[in-house]
Amino acid sequence: MSDERRGTRAASLWPTALNDGYHAAVFFEVIGEISNVRSIAVGGRIRQLARLKKYGTGRWRKIKGDALIRLVSGEVRRAELHWYEAHTALAAPRRYAVCIANKGNEASLERNKLYVLLPDRQAEADGLVRVIDEDGEDYLYPAEWFVAVELPKAVQASLLQASWGSERVVEQ
Repeated sequence: MSDERRGTRAASLWPTALNDGYHAAVFFEVIGEISNVRSIAVGGRIRQLARLKKYGTGRWRKIKGDALIRLVSGEVRRAELHWYEAHTALAAPRRYAVCIANKGNEASLERNKLYVLLPDRQAEADGLVRVIDEDGEDYLYPAEWFVAVELPKAVQASLLQASWGSERVVEQ
């Protein structure tokens, strides 16, 4: 996932808390660029996951970022935005690799564990691979820390089924 998203989103309906403790629907328009974009929850860590699955399957993420918004009153202010996205790997078959090194990243990667390699051409060109680590987030690591493996289709299907709605893509 990119660290920045560019473009303007159309006017949106966004619930927000008011100073008096009541909740209201606030119309606003994102103006300019959404910056500082980052994942704050993935898969089973999302409290609203059951509701989100009604809108489609995929690896759901809760994302947040900062942007200037224009309220209906015309007032412009900086706001932290939260939204959900579903990412699917249906376009390309999943690739797997075993971690063989983790120096300095022992809490994030387990040696001799199977990980899903996420597609990232730029990372691969730079000698890196993108994997879902023990924190349930995708990060870049040196490619030499992983050895790609081919798995039988039955094993791939089992891993894929285990990953839907879980915190990690591959269960231990």
